Amino acid sequence: MMPPNKDEEHMTPVDGSRDTISFIQMLRGFAPIPVVLAHVPGLWLQENRANWTPFDLYRQMVLHPLQLDNTGGRFGVILFFLISGFIISMVAEKETRSEFFIKRVFRIFPPLFAATLIGFVTVRLSQAYGWGPIHSNNAVETIDFIKSAFMLSWVVETPRAISVAWSLMPELIFYGFVMIVIGLLKKSPVRATLILMALYGSLTLPMAAFGYLSYLGYFTVYLPLFLIGRVFYLHYARQVSGEGLIALFLLNLILFLSIFNSRFPGELFRSEYAGFFNIALACALFHGLMTWRPAHCPRVLTFFSKISYSFYLIHLSVGICVLNALSTTDVAFGLKVALALALSIAISFLNFLLVEQPSQKLARHLVRLTR
Repeated sequence: MMPPNKDEEHMTPVDGSRDTISFIQMLRGFAPIPVVLAHVPGLWLQENRANWTPFDLYRQMVLHPLQLDNTGGRFGVILFFLISGFIISMVAEKETRSEFFIKRVFRIFPPLFAATLIGFVTVRLSQAYGWGPIHSNNAVETIDFIKSAFMLSWVVETPRAISVAWSLMPELIFYGFVMIVIGLLKKSPVRATLILMALYGSLTLPMAAFGYLSYLGYFTVYLPLFLIGRVFYLHYARQVSGEGLIALFLLNLILFLSIFNSRFPGELFRSEYAGFFNIALACALFHGLMTWRPAHCPRVLTFFSKISYSFYLIHLSVGICVLNALSTTDVAFGLKVALALALSIAISFLNFLLVEQPSQKLARHLVRLTR
């Protein structure tokens, strides 16, 4: 998932106006919420074998009827992938290869460095005060955190400081593919899309024959979701017809379902909480809002849209740390969750102000120097 930058906060719609694309803001503001709830309090309750009535009701009244697995977290991540495919397809049409590279590096890594440092602090505090582990984050040594900050712990499997950063791997691979076809994106959008699909096949079709490609399959199998987001953009920008949208959408969906099911047999089509429902609901929500084209985004979603990347990276380390620290107190669990979320949001906002925005400004300055 990616944060907005100054260029993307006011992306120019097809009609040439300078209005914000409100439906993207709405989706980007909403997407981290199911991911966060899956961890704070979901993951903490699971790891501590505890129950909390409001979360039980959330599971019974939302997750189960909609068949959203991973306590809703996967649904949020899929939304992020669709959003990224849409946004990157839009901005890359107007960027050179070097400009695209500089902007993506400075958007991905400075916030990741800061989030990794925050994760390091939460681990050290937890060790010092005996608060318990930061669930799903298994980095212990300083070198583990350094590798995680540069995504090296995902390139080769080693202990990881921020478990949710797994989603940056397919993101980075997608960026690499886009850089290959960037010259075709505007002048031949369908051809560029087909080449992107072929590049996806080059990494996934040989998975069974090559061990490292099989490992990369944990990430590469998700690439068609970015391409579906791209297909939505092509239709939004009137670069493909309705028939073209349906054809490219189905082609990428079938490609995803077949290859994902070969890599993770049965996961998409379980009798309960089948993974397919996450994809269907995310695509339907995205296309529905894109078709509606709301004029405005609610303020609360605008706020979460701005901090979505930082919130996504930071919430687990900070939220679990707070719940662990308060676990032996008499504070009502609902208040503990509220405090954990409030601190996560506050630190995410500071990361947005102090790291994301300055790093994006620096990227724009570097781009101007290269022109």
